[in-house]
Amino acid sequence: MDVELKVDYTSCYRYSMKICVVGAGINGLSSALHVQEACPKADIMLMSEKFSPNTTSDVSGGLWSPHLVDVMKQPIVRIWAKETLDHLVKLARSRDAGLIGARFLSGYRLPKRDPWFRDLVFGYRYMTEDELKLFPEVEPREGEFYTTVTLDVRSYLQWLLARYKANNGKILKRKVNSWKR
Repeated sequence: MDVELKVDYTSCYRYSMKICVVGAGINGLSSALHVQEACPKADIMLMSEKFSPNTTSDVSGGLWSPHLVDVMKQPIVRIWAKETLDHLVKLARSRDAGLIGARFLSGYRLPKRDPWFRDLVFGYRYMTEDELKLFPEVEPREGEFYTTVTLDVRSYLQWLLARYKANNGKILKRKVNSWKR
């Protein structure tokens, strides 16, 4: 099943909107920055009780390798995964890669799982017999090797926040106790 994701931003250019993004982790900061860039007329407020280094994102691994996802039941996840990987690859190849800790990471995964994303990562292959000898304690005797992208999440959060602020992004440090006004 093919799923196509399209976003229409035309109303962003026609109308002046007030938008509030809640949360200052990776999802909140990325969303606020994306909306800011896509909707230049919008009045955007980023509201969060906590900012880095006190967000859940600050303690996440920052390694692109999807797990616990059944793409046959949720095909949109494959699109999101590919878009995320493409974005991380772009970051790892950018001049800011060192600043945000975005880099390529190659490694073994044991045992072999034949992941649904094997065609998205770089250099996916089964481990050779010589490579498997490096891990004699692993059963079954199979594994895989591929290259993915990782980033330093705290550095990335600081980078996102700095870009948001540089575009005159507004910030409100406040806990959301209710969705009612």
